[in-house]
Order: sequence, then structure tokens, then C-alpha cells
Amino acid sequence: MVVYVDLLLLDNFCADAALLYCAVRTVRGQAKPLRIACTALAGAAAAVGYTLLGLYVSIPPPADFFIKYAVAALLPLPAAKFRRKRTYTLCSLAFLGYMAAFAGVLLFSEDNMPFI
Repeated sequence: MVVYVDLLLLDNFCADAALLYCAVRTVRGQAKPLRIACTALAGAAAAVGYTLLGLYVSIPPPADFFIKYAVAALLPLPAAKFRRKRTYTLCSLAFLGYMAAFAGVLLFSEDNMPFI
């Protein structure tokens, strides 16, 4: 299997930034582009690191599930300032929902478009 780290990083960064922006705006938060970009970069770096780690180390499925969803649930925290815990929780749920909704679209488009 060939993994292009630059494309993996760019894909994850763009997806994280778009989904974080949508999640923050869904809960009517202030979307600061610099905060979202820094958070998306950290999320993309973590995703690339975890993917590369998974190539060399066998991670048990329960740990894999917990790590992926814990990171996804915590990723919106630095993306915006939240006044209430409830708003953060709703933003986190919106981020997870958008991830679930758009992940299939991204995978479908990458697999079925030979020019990308």
C-alpha cells in the first residue's frame, strides 16, 4: 500500500477545517478562521500520525474506536470559544454528525474520479 503523506495531510486539513467551520456555525458560534485553521492542522497532523502508526503497530479495535471518537469529540474544543458546556457538546455532536454525513461523500468522490 502506498500512502502519500502530503495528500493525506491536505485532505484531512481541508475536511477538518470545513467540518469545524460548519459545526461552529451550526451552534451559532463565532468562527475565527485562524483558530479553525490551527485546530484543523492539529487534527490533520494527529490523523496522519495515527495512520502511519497503524501501518506499523496493530491497534486493538476497541482502542481504535475509542481513540478516533475521543479525538473527534475533543477537536471542536479549541476551534471556538464556548460560553457553556452545552454549546460545546452540541458543537461536538454537530462535528461528529457532519463527519458521518460527509465521510462517505469524500470517499466516494476520491475512489470514482480518476483525475484527482
